[in-house]
Amino acid sequence: MMSEQFYHAIGRRLRLAREAAGLTQAQVAERLDITEQAYSRYESGCRITAEDLARVAALLGRPIEWFYGVEAEPEAVEEVLLRQLDRDPHIPSAVQV
Repeated sequence: MMSEQFYHAIGRRLRLAREAAGLTQAQVAERLDITEQAYSRYESGCRITAEDLARVAALLGRPIEWFYGVEAEPEAVEEVLLRQLDRDPHIPSAVQV
């Protein structure tokens, strides 16, 4: 299981990318069609799904890998993504890696 520090690092990068894009939390939340409170939790280090992170990354113009940072080993990133895919009820099991 990924550590709390891992998700806090993603949250810090979410904030950095949002600020670099010149957007407020409210603006990002509105464009993602989520509540401002939900987006704020992401920046605070709460867990974010791979799907939601991909949506934020696209909105903020960053590759999804950037949010995982250089401190994350590629195997750790892959582990998180695979675990999230396994739990996603919208992805048929035949498609899962």
